[in-house]
Amino acid sequence: MAREYKDVQRFVDSAKELLASSRTLKDIYEIATTLHQNEKACIYFDEDGKKQSYTYATYKTNAYYLARHLSNALSGIPSGSLVALKLKNCPSWPLLFWATVMNGHPILLIDAKLAHENTENLLRQSGAKAILVNEEEPYAIPSLRLNDIKNAQEDSSFTPHWANQVIFCSSGTTGEAKMMVTNGEALCNQVAGALDMPQETLDILHSGRSNVLCMIPLHHIFGFTAVFLWYTFYGKALVYPTTMATSDLFLAIKKAPVTHLYSVPMFWDAVAQKVQRSAALKNEKTIQMLDNLVAYNNHQISRREAGWAAHGFIKHAFQKKVFGTQIEFCISGGGYLSQKTLSIINGIGYPLYNGYGMTEIGVTSVELSPRVEDRLKGSIGHPLYGMKYKIVPTEGAAEGQGELWVKSPTIHQEEIIGGVRKATVLSDDGYYPTGDIAAVDASGKYYIKGRSKDTIISSNGE
Repeated sequence: MAREYKDVQRFVDSAKELLASSRTLKDIYEIATTLHQNEKACIYFDEDGKKQSYTYATYKTNAYYLARHLSNALSGIPSGSLVALKLKNCPSWPLLFWATVMNGHPILLIDAKLAHENTENLLRQSGAKAILVNEEEPYAIPSLRLNDIKNAQEDSSFTPHWANQVIFCSSGTTGEAKMMVTNGEALCNQVAGALDMPQETLDILHSGRSNVLCMIPLHHIFGFTAVFLWYTFYGKALVYPTTMATSDLFLAIKKAPVTHLYSVPMFWDAVAQKVQRSAALKNEKTIQMLDNLVAYNNHQISRREAGWAAHGFIKHAFQKKVFGTQIEFCISGGGYLSQKTLSIINGIGYPLYNGYGMTEIGVTSVELSPRVEDRLKGSIGHPLYGMKYKIVPTEGAAEGQGELWVKSPTIHQEEIIGGVRKATVLSDDGYYPTGDIAAVDASGKYYIKGRSKDTIISSNGE
């Protein structure tokens, strides 16, 4: 185990190159595509459902190809002007992201499902000069579809001149919108948040094969950071299901096969309900077997009490009807995760952990304990590398609870509210008030208990 720990720590320590560099988006891209050029970068499925893939060497070639064509397609847009990306998760999403910032354009990430009118509102208030989109309906600013970019004349003299800002939409897609401006240094520090992880787990990041499902929209801070940013830098394969339909998701998970699965509580709730329904449709014996399996794997009953459910083949039989037996790590983030869902998912052998983050601060913690007893408590763990939490007493909060304040190099640098850009306001000692009510236990692990502000975070992360 000590040797394996050293191997994982050495692998994760590659992030130290970012902290020693200029800490830009370019650094993330160049280090990732250089260190991992022979590793799989992308897994997707063609029209016949056949699995396709390519390496980081091809990933880099494809990104430069799009950048050269995008250079001509955006020739009328001055360098440094904001360009929006509104595209559903697909293999072209990361390539267009890198191609845009290579052309010197800060990038605004927009939900692909956002209504046209609301998108126009964001474009207007952000000051974006063009949008990359797969919609036929025109916008008030130039809009380019993927085929438009590919069909544009190639700029043979193209030389990257990198932009270094990503803008996330937090709220207010109608009326006064709120957007967060994050620079490359903050995103490099986000990648470096993994540096302490091997001390608690060897499963979330390691040098072996990892296939990570691209299910959470990549415009969302959770999808962007915990899927796209982390696993691109560490050279893992991002898996793109054909659609987000349940059948296509489960097919991709099994055929890739996916090892790391991250989503919002609504998804995990649905999976837990499916497991229970499937057992109920069988017979009382199957229901009892599931109950015993869950209780045994959650260390709530003994092997003798569990009976047949204590045998590995029973766990595998249930898993084969869900995601398969290859899953290594699962995270829920973006909302409240029920105790019942935690119990069922962990109980059938999928290690489900609770994470925490916000558009304003990035991803700042995740429970990492390999002990199922710790996972079942619903903790969000300790702050990640370079980040600090403190709890500030708040009127109306229960005893031992207060508002969670975060001090982190991943906090956004500027805000655009109602079209006005201004610097982020922090406390005198550099903390950002999250508006979440939290508590901390004797081991230094944190728990989200509610909200102090008038924002409601639903189980789908919105």
